[in-house]
Amino acid sequence: AAIKNQLTREDDLKRKQALLEEQAAGHDKEYRDKASALDAKDEVLADLRDKQRGLNETNAVLEDRSNNIKAQIDKRRKEAANIDLQSEVLSTNIENIDKKADKLGSIVDEMQAKVIEKSKGSTRLCRRTTKQ
Repeated sequence: AAIKNQLTREDDLKRKQALLEEQAAGHDKEYRDKASALDAKDEVLADLRDKQRGLNETNAVLEDRSNNIKAQIDKRRKEAANIDLQSEVLSTNIENIDKKADKLGSIVDEMQAKVIEKSKGSTRLCRRTTKQ
């Protein structure tokens, strides 16, 4: 009976060992599957990081272009404001020139009137001199 018990125990131990080996193989396969899935996730994450880096670079380029365009717009606005200011100055200058031209016209009219008056006087003087 002791030998039979011993054999039964050995058989039980062998079965338990086989079961444990089977479980260990299952665990190894499960571990390998999980490790493979983690590797795949790592690859996906690395790919996403590369894409994000590319998007960040593109964003930086676009931001640069946007800033350049904004600077050009500001420059053109300043130029337009400067043109408006110059236009106002020119309008004022034209008004001043018109006023001066009117003033000079009046002076010319006065001088012409004086010349005409003097020439009438000298014509009378000439007539008197010739009559005598």
